[in-house]
Amino acid sequence: MGVTHGVISSGDVHGCFHTFTKLINEHWNSGKLILVQLGDLSDRGKFSPETILYAIELQKTIPIKFTFLKEIMSLKLLCM
Repeated sequence: MGVTHGVISSGDVHGCFHTFTKLINEHWNSGKLILVQLGDLSDRGKFSPETILYAIELQKTIPIKFTFLKEIMSLKLLCM
């Protein structure tokens, strides 16, 4: 029996773009689940800008199924 609806969340990505995209591609069915990203997209990993831009693109593409909490560090990186 598969999941027909629900909410999943992620957090503490810290710029690990490849891990984040793999997690989303393997575990999130946007047709059935809402994904809430709880913050800390950036800051420590080598791919913070890519990670933030990917989250923004997801929210633009399917806003009803993806939302993320924009933390201060992400906003600072976008303004650089």
